Amino acid sequence: MFSSFYYAAGKSAWQMRQWGDGKDLWWTASDGLVVELDLIGDGNLTFFDCVYGILNSQDPGFQNLAMRCKEFTETASGESSVADNTVFYGISGGQFKARHVTDASEAVRLTEQVCKPSMKSFLCRLHGDSSVTAGQNEILKTVFPKAPVTARDLGDFRSLNPRMTMSEVVNRCGVPDELSGSGSYTFTYHLRDGSFVHITATGADGRILYAHHLDAKGYGTSLFAVK
Repeated sequence: MFSSFYYAAGKSAWQMRQWGDGKDLWWTASDGLVVELDLIGDGNLTFFDCVYGILNSQDPGFQNLAMRCKEFTETASGESSVADNTVFYGISGGQFKARHVTDASEAVRLTEQVCKPSMKSFLCRLHGDSSVTAGQNEILKTVFPKAPVTARDLGDFRSLNPRMTMSEVVNRCGVPDELSGSGSYTFTYHLRDGSFVHITATGADGRILYAHHLDAKGYGTSLFAVK
């Protein structure tokens, strides 16, 4: 839990700062922000990662703070649902306020500002816009309308080879959970153990260029040899 106190001059006392009500975003509780919590394997949750940090501020009396959390849950139909939320905290009009960031480019910029080399967050290991994938699941289902239920175990991807097209991968392993990139696209599958399979191809009908299995922190190995 990340919490802080402030001095209430009118009451001549230190009080705990209110960060949220936990209703809109469960990790913004009234007495602080829920941080560094391992939830993989909890119910249908297949991925959960948060990054937070103090931002540079020109106000010497208060340092702004930002927190971003991204989570994936597997639905009853085997599809993946994504929630990607960023909240900015600062002083506005003399009052401490929270602002839900709705612009994806601002979310990326704030993520880059709070990430430090020592952080193990997966969001910090992703490059720029590749971390913004919310809302693309519907696009992927349109591109691959007759795919089977999405695979969630690594064994289903062991037979991938560079002669396959992305459409052939989808016919075998189902619709990916995420799509990022331009020109060369990265298709991401979330596995039940919290790890990922990243497949790079030039498009739905292009042959796959790379296929990697990554653990929850973004470290991994290739699923086939690249010549």
